[in-house]
Parts: sequence; C-alpha cells; structure tokens
Amino acid sequence: MVVETALYCGDQDYVVVKENIFNNDNYFEYVRYVDSIVGNQILNVENKSAITITDGNTFIANNYIHTKGQLESKAIYLSSNSSLSGTVIAHNSIENSGTAVPLATAST
Repeated sequence: MVVETALYCGDQDYVVVKENIFNNDNYFEYVRYVDSIVGNQILNVENKSAITITDGNTFIANNYIHTKGQLESKAIYLSSNSSLSGTVIAHNSIENSGTAVPLATAST
C-alpha cells in the first residue's frame, strides 16, 4: 500500500502551516502553493524528504526537522521542474541522524 502525504492548495488560497508537531509519516511529502510553513516540528522522517516544494512561493522558516534512515534523506527539497523563484528558506534547524554513505566518485 502506498500512502501519499500531500498538501495541495490553489494558487489563490492563503495557507499557513504553523506550530504543529508532525511525527513519522505525517509530513509534507508534496507541497503546492502553500504560503508559509513556520514553527513546526517534523520528526522521524525516514529515507525521504521531509518537505518537498513542487509549486508556488513558499516561506519556510523556524522549523525543526529530524531525518533518519539508511537511504537518502533530505530535510527540504525544492523540485526543479517548476518556478520556485519566490521561495524563502530561513532559520530552520535540521538534524540528520541517518547512516547513508555517499556514493564513491570515479576518478580519471
């Protein structure tokens, strides 16, 4: 079973996600047109991105984000397939307690 955690909003909505505690799979896997994500605790995100911004100009500040796992984990990921020129990321605390080892790079 695949569970998708998403927050899709219209570009005319004004949506603020403020001062919440999200644990385990309760986080922002896909975010579209959310104005602000401020003062939240996003905990125990394993082998995924805690916040993935896909569309809109989102203000992300003063959050505590904890990622972990044995695979690639990211606290905040900005999708490269859309315009995110107005997105602001400021003063977030990120703890990555994962054990992923970077891939070795080939030398010539």
